Amino acid sequence: MLRLILLGLLGMIVVPVQAATIGYINYAKIMQNAPQIKASRELLDKQFVPERNRLVALRKQLETQRKKLAEMGPGANPYERASRIEKLNNTVRSLRKLERDYNISLSLRTRQLSTNFAELVRRVIKVYAEQHDEIIVIRGGVLYAAPRIDITDAILQQIRAVYRKAQTEGKK
Repeated sequence: MLRLILLGLLGMIVVPVQAATIGYINYAKIMQNAPQIKASRELLDKQFVPERNRLVALRKQLETQRKKLAEMGPGANPYERASRIEKLNNTVRSLRKLERDYNISLSLRTRQLSTNFAELVRRVIKVYAEQHDEIIVIRGGVLYAAPRIDITDAILQQIRAVYRKAQTEGKK
């Protein structure tokens, strides 16, 4: 009797469901092949050229000041020596501040571009999943994914299409 009840309960639990479709995304491949990533790198390079050039110039100035200080002999005027040391210390402080500001600005801008790209990828995946009845899309933490569930190339096509459309509309 107990067996019949258990079998009856198990029969109620086993309900036929529509086969779930799962898609896998190789995010590293997307990051390597998406045109937006290359464009972001180029944008960062252009935006931060002036700051990099200032850093290079200040480092050269610092090196020149160090050489001049080292060239001063022991019989050099102590006031001139103290003046050069003060200039050197001021240059070191300026360089450190400029490096810190540069790193902060670069980090913030990089994070902003990365966040924008991640949001784009999320939107593209969501649209793709809705159009192809994907129930689950997995990105990472997977040791193996069968090629039939790997939708990375399809997502990359969509990302490239978004990029091309933005290019033709003049929005980079």
